[in-house]
Amino acid sequence: MEALTMKMWRQKRPQETSQLNMTAMCDVIFQLLIYLILTASPAKVICTIDAARPKPDSNVSTDSANVQLKVLDDAYVVNGKRVDAEGLKNVLLQLARLDREQTVSIACSPNSSHGSFIRLLDMCGSAGLNNFALLSM
Repeated sequence: MEALTMKMWRQKRPQETSQLNMTAMCDVIFQLLIYLILTASPAKVICTIDAARPKPDSNVSTDSANVQLKVLDDAYVVNGKRVDAEGLKNVLLQLARLDREQTVSIACSPNSSHGSFIRLLDMCGSAGLNNFALLSM
């Protein structure tokens, strides 16, 4: 009898495998997701920002001539005169030689391309003009 129990004890017993019920886990995760979506509210940051504009600087003279550039769909306009990209570059270099601190007003038409505006800003930067007033037409 003793040999029989030793033989049974030495035999490999099938190990029990535990399985997770994935269906129940997916149900719980899905319910949590729905709960979070329904209870989340967007932050109302933009509505509550208090943006106070700075006061005008009294040291800046307003009697200097302001350069007006317009970006159209096919060309640029400098103070009412239509110019191409090369002519605009020459005008900006001349303006920079006169006064690098002058304000350049830039107005973009709705039909103008974004690339034309970026090229204008690049030309102003390479000429040394850094004061801009951006407008829309």
